[in-house]
Amino acid sequence: MDGNKYVYLATRSFDGKMILVKGSSTSLTGTSVLSIGLNQGNIPQELELGAKDLNTLLQSAVENSFRLNMTPEVTSGKKNHLTATDLVAEDATEGYVLLQAKDQKKDDAQLYVVVDTTYYGGTETDGSLLTYTYDAYGPKNDDGSLKDTKSITGTVEGESVTYTTLKNGRLQGSYKYKFTYNAVDDKLYVQVKDAMHQVPRREDETDAAYAKRIKDSFDNAKWQSAENVVNDK
Repeated sequence: MDGNKYVYLATRSFDGKMILVKGSSTSLTGTSVLSIGLNQGNIPQELELGAKDLNTLLQSAVENSFRLNMTPEVTSGKKNHLTATDLVAEDATEGYVLLQAKDQKKDDAQLYVVVDTTYYGGTETDGSLLTYTYDAYGPKNDDGSLKDTKSITGTVEGESVTYTTLKNGRLQGSYKYKFTYNAVDDKLYVQVKDAMHQVPRREDETDAAYAKRIKDSFDNAKWQSAENVVNDK
């Protein structure tokens, strides 16, 4: 609570979802008194944030844009596209959002944050942290749906799973992020829906043997969905 303004957590009656509510005590009349009780045991550790929550800084500002930061910044010396510019969130599906990179365009197309197919080098990441980049999310039809997409099939625990790729070859899910706020520890977690990983070499595998395995098992594509990489071990 800040002066006459306040933001608090509440449970929405019709679906039980925990939401953030913003208000002002100046709207109270007569002898009405605002009283908010705090029970830390009821404070959620997993509060899912949508586009409006992000763009309004948890409903504390006029809806605009926001910027992320990491502590510590694990990509020291390298550009981190997730934190390098202001972002505008757009609601996607299944609780995920797309992240517009504000003021970032190419050929008049709005660019978005997407997980790239390269790894950060350096000892602080052990070579397994994927980088981010900016790229267009499209092309789109007149109704806003994606066009020129393709489907690829992966396997998760023996079950077939289909992924959608854009015209640029990127996974649609690598543009989608889920934000979860831990109100107890004041931490924000970010999860990407899908990402491509490079198929690793096996121990003592020669160049020729690795190239043959990539050709035979992955149709010469060394970057695969995470599930395909895991299932290849």
